[in-house]
Amino acid sequence: MYNEILSGLTTTSYPLEDILLKLKVLAHKLKNKELTDFVNSELNGYEDDVPSYRIYNGHLTGTVENLVCRRTKIALPYLHLKEHGLENLGQCIFSEKISTLIEYTKSDNNMHKPIPPELYNILSEPFENNFVVTNAYVPIDKAFIAGILSSIRAKLLDLMFAMENEFDTTELENLFQNPTKEQQDKVNSVINKFIQNNFNSYDGSTQNTKIELETDK
Repeated sequence: MYNEILSGLTTTSYPLEDILLKLKVLAHKLKNKELTDFVNSELNGYEDDVPSYRIYNGHLTGTVENLVCRRTKIALPYLHLKEHGLENLGQCIFSEKISTLIEYTKSDNNMHKPIPPELYNILSEPFENNFVVTNAYVPIDKAFIAGILSSIRAKLLDLMFAMENEFDTTELENLFQNPTKEQQDKVNSVINKFIQNNFNSYDGSTQNTKIELETDK
């Protein structure tokens, strides 16, 4: 199974969900809670904090108008938002399960995160000549979503290599079947350290916990 995971990680056509399910088997064999929590979060979605590779820092875009003029799809000023505690308004948090992210990459529609209308007055503050913001959103580059999937593959591949540095081929296969207590302790130390350094890098300063994706305007 170790070789299947290793081969799957280096083959982009191999389903990432299948790799995670195999890692879930390993987590069960090793009684490793950190690996179990990580795999479950990727498969089922994150309920609270998400790792930093799932956070997209986008640009506020929208429509401004007054009685005589209307301008669409312009970049909205954002430096003043810090005064209102909204400096992270452009962040998009991808907490969805991995199968949903895969579907996003297959969509032909552009996507964005809508900004609540109750914030339009604050967004309008920098404008003169009676211009007000009447629509606001954050365009989302689907290449970033594909990058999330690539990042997970690359990080898991690094984890496999970290395990490979500690065990020979026979021992690695044994981890998926009947690992000894000594092997469990040794590999769990490697796995837990790797997960803490690579997956649990959530930035608690972000204020958005969920995002809504819609077809672009």
